[in-house]
Amino acid sequence: MLSWNKKSNDFTLVKTHTHTRSYYFSAIQIIIVSVAASRVHLRCVQRTMASIVRSELVDVLGTTPANALDLSRTEGPNKIFSVNGESREFHVNYSEQGVAYGETEKTSVSVVHAVKLSGGERRIAAYNLSAAPVERWGINFPGVLQLTVAGSDAADSSQIYLPGVRMYDPTGRTGDAHASERVGPSCAAFQTAVTVIELAAAYHGASLQELREVHESFRSCVVRYHGRVGLFDWMFQQIEDVVYSKKAVTPFSDFARVMVDEGKLDGSSDESEHTMVYLSKLVAPPAYYRKVKAKDNVDDVVRPEDRAKFDSFL
Repeated sequence: MLSWNKKSNDFTLVKTHTHTRSYYFSAIQIIIVSVAASRVHLRCVQRTMASIVRSELVDVLGTTPANALDLSRTEGPNKIFSVNGESREFHVNYSEQGVAYGETEKTSVSVVHAVKLSGGERRIAAYNLSAAPVERWGINFPGVLQLTVAGSDAADSSQIYLPGVRMYDPTGRTGDAHASERVGPSCAAFQTAVTVIELAAAYHGASLQELREVHESFRSCVVRYHGRVGLFDWMFQQIEDVVYSKKAVTPFSDFARVMVDEGKLDGSSDESEHTMVYLSKLVAPPAYYRKVKAKDNVDDVVRPEDRAKFDSFL
């Protein structure tokens, strides 16, 4: 018979005594029912996860999602980046504040950097922002950016998945003061700003080496205030994949698995236990939902029709 396993959020086959022939047909029926139930369960997971994530594009860019991204600008919102057309210099001017690791008082830091762009042509020919939440690889994203790379066919485009509040981060750390399984508003706003800056640099012709230089200018900031190095580097990897390698993005699940294999995440530690659970099923683990429940008013972020399913994930 089939039994619902609350810990694994899946059906478990419980063997019963039966004759060989009847057991053979029961097994086929069980497989059909299990596959159908798993698909229904997966759709519920996707719908519930997608419904609770929120984009920080509006806060970062100060405009509505429909008009939130204009990479052609020579000066970014709040002057977080600027481009000098004559000198071909790309300037970063970003300020971050918060309570850093190991500190108790709020401090601030500025990331000020300039890169001379060697390329004269923009690398992104077209882009389209979709602010509709999506679920991919068992992770919820607040939207995607569809990119067409310069020199490629207009029909040949790839998606970059955007970060957001209450997104599940498989490279987060359970119990961490800043970088838990659930992405918070501060981390989401920071990563959104960095991604917008890097996309703008790519748009205006930055080489991969120049883009990496822009990226690295933010590393001390993410390490000090946010701790989400995995998410930080994966967002860069997406841009590298789509714009420079002209291929589909590396799944975040694959990126996280490589981090474990390379020892950048300790899969045997308690703080990364959720990562290993996630990688075994590519479904957000109970630790993520527990963190959402601890940090958010669930009634405010989960639709009434999804509440029972959300509670079953805990």
